[in-house]
Amino acid sequence: MIAFFLRLSLVVSSALAAGTAMPVGNLTGWRQIFTDDFTVDLALGSFPGSYEKKWMSYTGFGDTSGVGWYDQKKVLSVKNGSLDFYMHTDSVTGKPLGAAPIPFLDSNGTWGGMINGRYTIRFRSDSLPGYGTGWLLWSDANDWNEGEIDFPEGSLDGDINAYVHCVGDPSKNCWSKDTGAKFTDWHIATIEWTPASVKLILDDVVLGSPTNAVPIMPMHWVLQACTTGVKPSPSVSGHLQIDWVAVYAYDPTASASTTSTPQVSSTTSATTTAGTATSKSATAGSTTAGTATTGSAATTSATAGTSATTSFAGVSIYATSPVVLAFVVFFGWFY
Repeated sequence: MIAFFLRLSLVVSSALAAGTAMPVGNLTGWRQIFTDDFTVDLALGSFPGSYEKKWMSYTGFGDTSGVGWYDQKKVLSVKNGSLDFYMHTDSVTGKPLGAAPIPFLDSNGTWGGMINGRYTIRFRSDSLPGYGTGWLLWSDANDWNEGEIDFPEGSLDGDINAYVHCVGDPSKNCWSKDTGAKFTDWHIATIEWTPASVKLILDDVVLGSPTNAVPIMPMHWVLQACTTGVKPSPSVSGHLQIDWVAVYAYDPTASASTTSTPQVSSTTSATTTAGTATSKSATAGSTTAGTATTGSAATTSATAGTSATTSFAGVSIYATSPVVLAFVVFFGWFY
């Protein structure tokens, strides 16, 4: 008998890895109202700059844990086709820094969210212990009792988690999931919030569709990245990247456009080091496991106030006062 062994090792940053295009156009039941592919570079210290009609960010106050500080000027930039978060400790104040961009869903730069929606985002991060995401849908009225949907949430050196807080009793999670997926790989995460359920999707895999905690009031999308409740070592620094985002209004009459499905192209692998951002066409390298954060109420710069309604693309936008999957294949034959 002749023995033959072949090992093929292929590392890809996620199931939908580098080269995945931003979806453009409606989906069945969803009308696209906002996209950003971050094609115009913006230097660190300039945010929002040319993006001022599309984005704002928390800045100038402490983060949810009270350990870190939001500072858009020292954290946010746009380069290599991605919105870049430079997570690091300020050399002057000694405070770990973060940011929390919020998209404006109309063309006039009007702050505010909507009732129901589909929110999808492509992202990756360096392994950054002490820093994490709490990307969430948060009440326009700044009322936690109206609900909270957190996804993706977790420490940037750990697992991606999802939480749906109980409406009316938000200190409890009515649904949660540890996905086991790492932030250090490219992923596409989606929240689909309809009148009937909240569906959470990671890389085309449905994690769950809870029906017992569906918000009924307007909510806005906050992409907050900050500390996890422990103070990161000053030596920890690196980059969280958002390749693109797309937002849809719930519309049962909407039909799918032919360009709505992201297309996957061939990919390459690359290794990242803390402090060095990769381009959107590069995949992440090895990961370090860590402890994920739990769901918690967000700190918001929005304050309750007189509500207004803006119409854009037929969508009612409610506003108050602004305020790797790493895939490794080992394949062998024995003869």
